[in-house]
Amino acid sequence: MTGAALQSFIARSQSVIDSSPPADCPSTRVWLVDPLLETLGWNVHADSCTTDTTIDGTPLEYVLEIEGVPALLVAVEPAAATLDQSRAASLLETMTWSGIDRALYTNGHEFIWLADGTGTTGTGTGTDTDTVTVGVDHLVCDLTSLADHATSVDHFTRSTIAQQLDPSARATVARKLALERRTVVDAIVAELVSTTRSEGDRADELEALTERFVEQLIVVFADDDSHVATASEDSAEISFQFTDSSTTDSSTTDGETPGTRAGTATPDVQGSSDTNSDTDRPTETTESETEAIDTETESGTETETETTDGNGSYVVRFFNDRGSIGAIGHSSSRQALVQAAEYLFERGLSGVAVPWQPPDGERTVLNGKPIVADGSPMESPQQLSNGLYLETAGTADEHAARVESLTARAGLRAMLTEAWG
Repeated sequence: MTGAALQSFIARSQSVIDSSPPADCPSTRVWLVDPLLETLGWNVHADSCTTDTTIDGTPLEYVLEIEGVPALLVAVEPAAATLDQSRAASLLETMTWSGIDRALYTNGHEFIWLADGTGTTGTGTGTDTDTVTVGVDHLVCDLTSLADHATSVDHFTRSTIAQQLDPSARATVARKLALERRTVVDAIVAELVSTTRSEGDRADELEALTERFVEQLIVVFADDDSHVATASEDSAEISFQFTDSSTTDSSTTDGETPGTRAGTATPDVQGSSDTNSDTDRPTETTESETEAIDTETESGTETETETTDGNGSYVVRFFNDRGSIGAIGHSSSRQALVQAAEYLFERGLSGVAVPWQPPDGERTVLNGKPIVADGSPMESPQQLSNGLYLETAGTADEHAARVESLTARAGLRAMLTEAWG
């Protein structure tokens, strides 16, 4: 992509917006988004472009492929609408779950560019230095400042992504399954129903089990290390505010992905509908701001010096009936248990009555004080961000059982991978 091509797109699009802004999503796509993607080297009319589809429950206007491998996700709002926080968060979750590491969310004149820029496990910059995090870079800008970020935008061109994508890699299986999940599930269920001559509730059970099977295939084939989030991911925010900024891409070097590293932050979309305002300039989170984000963990105050259990990361992936909803990871099974508890208290565990112990009869795991039900002290209590105390004593296997019990109590399912064994 040349600078001249990008400038030409900007000029044409600004003319469209100034004269007659598209009123709905189809016209926004025709007049603004299709030309942008073509400027980036994508052919939106080819068989390699799937339109109006859904991945992991997230509606997408485009899924662009390279050699049959999904490579770029694009979600679109009408030009007259602002970008929606919940949809941005859903898009980021879909990236994490599917392993598709490039995404764009736009209304034709405001843009959120998202890229998993690491491809490997990173080390958190917060106080918990053993936390496994994924580096998701982001760039937020509007049409008038798009040219200032040409270097970052180049990471979303077909040619650049093609250089980085290995169609034979193991993780591409996850991408393909994520896109064709419904088709694969339906085909397997049809064969199972035909073979077993099942109907009614039995057929429904076969479908539910098949969906879980395909989910786990996607998780297994995805690059696990590069898609592990900390439990605090939902509290971190990527600010989407158009304010005066002199920030440009001058600090971006070849090989870097766009914008700013923000952990696995969920985009906080607070767009402006007045694109002609003097304040309509993109703000990119500074390095110091990013560090502030990463240090805001939700795992409470540790009661003792933490050590690792051994080699590898203790990863927990969470699922609801729709599919994968997130993951946590840590080099210590003890802290993986703590992070899992924090994550679950945001998703259905809040109603638990304390003191609480798992159904299998294990001693008290959660309480309002660092004691068990009979009044004796917990062996290794750790206070969570909500004030409750979690029993963290025990082996990695005991921690795993505790995670699974807490997850079930929250009405979710857990898949424990990597160092859990």
